[in-house]
Amino acid sequence: MDEQYYIAALPNLSVEFYQAVEDVLRLPCYPEIRLPFHTTLYYLGNLTTQQKVSVIEGLHALELQAFTAKVVGLNFFQTDNFPHTCYLQLDSVYLNELNAQMAKAFGYIHKDKLAFLPHISICFPKLAITTAQLEELEQILSAVNSIDFKSIYLGSVIDNVTRINTEFKLK
Repeated sequence: MDEQYYIAALPNLSVEFYQAVEDVLRLPCYPEIRLPFHTTLYYLGNLTTQQKVSVIEGLHALELQAFTAKVVGLNFFQTDNFPHTCYLQLDSVYLNELNAQMAKAFGYIHKDKLAFLPHISICFPKLAITTAQLEELEQILSAVNSIDFKSIYLGSVIDNVTRINTEFKLK
């Protein structure tokens, strides 16, 4: 499988958040966690070396600010009625603006076919999740009301292993 690149916002998560994630791992649906937790701002796909350099230079040129996103709910991405990705849905005008900036700056590399949905993936259940487990997940994550973001990065993933290639601190 080829290395797939993306631009993401890296959250500044609290100790309480990670303690909640420990509780999520105890659920009997065998949830898998993939680190680092992040919000994908723009998917780039395969990149040539020159394209990577162009993206890094483009990210350096952008004036980006630190921001906070409100957590508006817990939801799942599904395939064939199987919930395969549990995520916290986020609400932030700035996140949507960032996605639009990334599309404008890097749309010549890749045009994303999916609508932007600001979220942070929490876990990937290996077994179907029951209503009781969903209620437990909601309870575990109910204290997470907002999330601060202080950096973005160019990341890549291959065989579900994520790598941060270049990180940029937000002002």
